[in-house]
Amino acid sequence: ALPPAFILTPVVASLRDFLARPGVRHAFLTGPGGAGKTAALEYLASALRAENHLVVMVRLREIDMGDQLVVSIVRALLDQTPDQTDPLVFDALDRIRAQFQEQFTASQRFSRAAETLERIIQLVIERVGLKTRAYIFLDGLDEAYRSGDIVLAVEELAESLRATSLVVTSRESPIVDRLNERTAFDTFKLAPLTQAESADLIRRLLPERSLGEAALERLISRGDGSPLFLNLLATYFRDHDDIQLFEKSDWIRTVLDQFYSRFLQSDQAGMDARLLLSLLALFQPVSTSYLIEISGLPAERAHAALAKLSASSVVTSSENRVTFAHILLTEYHLENRLITHSIDVNAFQFGDEAAERDALLKENFMPPRDLHFI
Repeated sequence: ALPPAFILTPVVASLRDFLARPGVRHAFLTGPGGAGKTAALEYLASALRAENHLVVMVRLREIDMGDQLVVSIVRALLDQTPDQTDPLVFDALDRIRAQFQEQFTASQRFSRAAETLERIIQLVIERVGLKTRAYIFLDGLDEAYRSGDIVLAVEELAESLRATSLVVTSRESPIVDRLNERTAFDTFKLAPLTQAESADLIRRLLPERSLGEAALERLISRGDGSPLFLNLLATYFRDHDDIQLFEKSDWIRTVLDQFYSRFLQSDQAGMDARLLLSLLALFQPVSTSYLIEISGLPAERAHAALAKLSASSVVTSSENRVTFAHILLTEYHLENRLITHSIDVNAFQFGDEAAERDALLKENFMPPRDLHFI
């Protein structure tokens, strides 16, 4: 069954058929921000798992280095396998699991990474009794912190994996062009939703509303074929019954400006929600408990702010995890709500005596994540 907020377009259907053909196949799914790449990947993962295939999905925005990518894939594979029912049986997969629990860190360097992955995948398939097809989904190559290092790792896996297919999503970029030239990836490009697809999505998002033709056409026009902004507009329309404020010119900025002014007003709850968003922009993904802790807010106020944000579709949250609902929302908050003026890098002075005399320096200094490379 299709998720309510997902439209199966011809491009996604073609990618599903492509992955089902015999042989190992790697694919790019590209498109502009908000085109539905992550939603398509989640649908494909669900469809393939329903056919008894092995699928793991890794969010590349949470990965810093190529070695960490391999570790994250292995951990995702191990998380899909149940523990042995017989405690006296300790096979190869159990030994690998024990190694990862005791020895391997997020930056562990692997030799022969693809060979290691293939062996683990085969052991997982044997343990859970799946079919022989395995897929690794890597979401958001353009969002990776050190994309060059990640690209090298993806390139190595694409060239070396013999029984596993890769599917990588990304906004169009030189990174994708480079991988296309050097590896055997087929590219599938998401186009904006058609008017009929946009209308179908809006009806799915507003099943309780009987929309007139004028309101439906206005939503379709303002959404401009973007699933992300059709979602946001439908949420706004459901709560305010009108979208006259939105124009097509600079619509991405206008939509988000209106969301902030309506959902995040200058009252206490609105200011608390803005604080949580700023922390999310810097630390996501983060657990709900840690977000509340670093906000310094009383638990009741923090939970109220999280509920407000979840209702606005700006964040996705669960008991254990909170993130922005989309990278475009993160970028908007950083550029328009957090960094409100240009930063002149040349103005920073290393070894400034005033900084060295700062009594709080030792407590608060945070080394760059790539300091050890320097």
